[in-house]
This record gives sequence, structure tokens and C-alpha cells, in this order.
Amino acid sequence: MPRVLTRCPQTGQVVPTRLSMDASTFKLIRLSGQRYDCPVCKTAHSWEHEDAWVETDVRAPGKA
Repeated sequence: MPRVLTRCPQTGQVVPTRLSMDASTFKLIRLSGQRYDCPVCKTAHSWEHEDAWVETDVRAPGKA
């Protein structure tokens, strides 16, 4: 199952959110106030649906 990814707000590196789902499910649901422990900067962050994408998507938020 593809992972849901986001970016570390401190480093900008792509990190997993601990959620996995297919892209069609991700488009149907709205996630808000989700939290994850960042493996890059070792800090807890929160993220919103618009900050994340499914790893199989060819375009990540903030990319053209």
C-alpha cells in the first residue's frame, strides 16, 4: 500500500506520515491536524491534507 508523505517544515525533506492508502482514497477523505514524529529533525509536527500526497503521485505539493 502506498504511503502518505509530507515535508518536514524545518528541512523541507520528504517524510512518511505513518499512514498508507491508495491515491483514490486519499482524494476522497479530508485529514486535519494529523501528527507525526519526524525522522529527519526528530521533532513532532502536524500536517493538513493539503500538505501531503500519496507516494505514487507524480507531483508533490509545491512542485510544478
